[in-house]
Formats: sequence, structure tokens, C-alpha cells
Amino acid sequence: MTADACAELGVICLKGGDDREGNVHVGNGAIPKPVCDDSWDKEDGLVVCKQLGFHGVVRVTKESTFGNVSPNFYMDNVGCLGTENKITDCDFNKNDDCGATEGAGVTCDRRSKEEIDEEHSMINACFEEGVSYHYGEYLDFDVVTSAVACQQ
Repeated sequence: MTADACAELGVICLKGGDDREGNVHVGNGAIPKPVCDDSWDKEDGLVVCKQLGFHGVVRVTKESTFGNVSPNFYMDNVGCLGTENKITDCDFNKNDDCGATEGAGVTCDRRSKEEIDEEHSMINACFEEGVSYHYGEYLDFDVVTSAVACQQ
């Protein structure tokens, strides 16, 4: 048994933040290693959050947002579809060209699946993709006001 639970093979954890956000690390059986931010996107972050027990991702981060990481990376150029159960099920390279300021991170969504699904339904019903909003971006006040009106 290792002293750091995150060091266990295949275990994923967040470092530099809290239980829902931080730089992503994967256990390799000895020490947890960071994930490089090359090609890091929302689908990759969703898989991480699901693996940690959350139902959604609020945002993904790059450039070691939660503090510099070790220059010894577990994975680079991660390519998830968003349907995988574990980050290690996604396509990735074991060889990296990354440095300590290139850690990939996430902020996971604490809401229930029902709350997230309800929000997506409202957005789909009230807005036209790419015209009223861009998925994954914060809504401005005018758009939020029209969303409230749409729900009534």
C-alpha cells in the first residue's frame, strides 16, 4: 500500500485545488504523475470528472492553473470522446514534450445529473446554438434574462 492514495495505479486525483478542481494527476503505482495540457479539452475533463464521481465539468484549465507540476508526465495529447469511464481508456501518448507549466486541470460540476440535464434542456429550448450563446461559455446578463423569460 502506498502512502499517497493517488499514487495507486490508475487512480486519478486533483492537486493544487480541492475535491472538485485542480491539476489532474494519475497514479502509476509509485507516485502520481500529472497530465499534460496539449490537446486538453472539455471531453477530456468530462471523463476525469466522471471518474471522480461528478456528473459534469464546469471548465478545463491549461498551463498548470493550480500550480506548477512535476515535469514527469503520465500522459500527453489526451483524446477522449467524453463517453469513456476512465481517462486511461482515452487515446493518449506516454511520451511527452511538456514542462512544469503545462499541467491539465479541471473544475468539476457538483450538481446532480438531473440539475445538469435540466439546464441543458432549457438551453436547447431557449437558445439557438452559436447565435444566442456558445456552449461552454458563460452567458451574459441579456442572455440570462431571455432564458428566464423563455422558462416562464
